[in-house]
Amino acid sequence: MKAFVVTLLATAFLATPSCVSIRFGEKPPEAGVHHIVLVWLKLSGSPTYRRQIIAEAQTLEKIPGVISVNAGRSLVSNRAIVDHSFDVGLDITFETPEDLNYYLSHPEHLRFVEGIKPLVEKIVVYDIKKW
Repeated sequence: MKAFVVTLLATAFLATPSCVSIRFGEKPPEAGVHHIVLVWLKLSGSPTYRRQIIAEAQTLEKIPGVISVNAGRSLVSNRAIVDHSFDVGLDITFETPEDLNYYLSHPEHLRFVEGIKPLVEKIVVYDIKKW
């Protein structure tokens, strides 16, 4: 019975797709810069607008220098210190400030910005560099 359970678990583990890519002998790039973008929608709370921006943000991953793009909605909190008034948050990571600068003028980024402008009331950006 124990062997059956171990075999079943091993099969499930090997058959499950992973979101982590491992390259042996190679250290993945380190995210030294976070480009945090908070978006308030013209139609606050609109699930359609929110989904559209989040889906479009994934296209930014193909820009050279971008390590990752994480996009989602604000997490409502009852803690007074937490601002959850925005509709969409993006966390785009880069290895270096130079990669961020390249990204900012890249045609795909400019296309994304122009595409979401009609949906957006306000955007606040925080660029954070690792120590």
